[in-house]
Order: sequence, then C-alpha cells, then structure tokens
Amino acid sequence: MKKMRTRVSEELAPRTRLKWSLKELIKHMNPILQGWKNYYAKMDPYIASKFLAKVDWHIRRRISLWWNKKHKKRKAYKVNLFDILQIAGLKTASPWGKPYCPR
Repeated sequence: MKKMRTRVSEELAPRTRLKWSLKELIKHMNPILQGWKNYYAKMDPYIASKFLAKVDWHIRRRISLWWNKKHKKRKAYKVNLFDILQIAGLKTASPWGKPYCPR
C-alpha cells in the first residue's frame, strides 16, 4: 500500500503535470491502475477489493489536489470531480468500481 501511495504521489506531484489536460493525466494513470488490478486479482476477492478500494480513494484524492492546483483553487466546491473522472474514463483498481471513503 505504501509503495502504491508513493507511486501515485510521484506521478501527480511534479509541477510539469499541471500543464497536462485531464484526459492526458487519465491516459497516463489508467495503465498503472490496470496493472495493479490484474496483479491483485489473483488474491482473495474480498481482501483485494477492500485493499484496492483504499487505493482508489487515495488516487481520487491526489487527482483532486492536482485539479485544485491546476485551477488555482483551494477546494473544488462547485465541481463534482469524482463524476467528471468517471465520465472522462478513469479506471478503478477495485473490482466493483466503487470508490472507498474511509470516513
């Protein structure tokens, strides 16, 4: 889990990524997510889905931070970013595709 978090942070943290459009970012992140999904599909489905749902939540949180930096806003109040990501084609790592929110 720690390696996945650092990988996502490394992919989204550079300031040069702010020049990318949302579609370019999703095109870059989808193969990474698909690889994790394929690798963990061999595990017990219940454990894998809980683990990968946490990864999904972290990815969506990091993308929302990227979005806010790109648009120079503290919080995206008027934009429902998770719906936009789903429409834009961001894959999910969890098998059922439901994002996990640990609150």
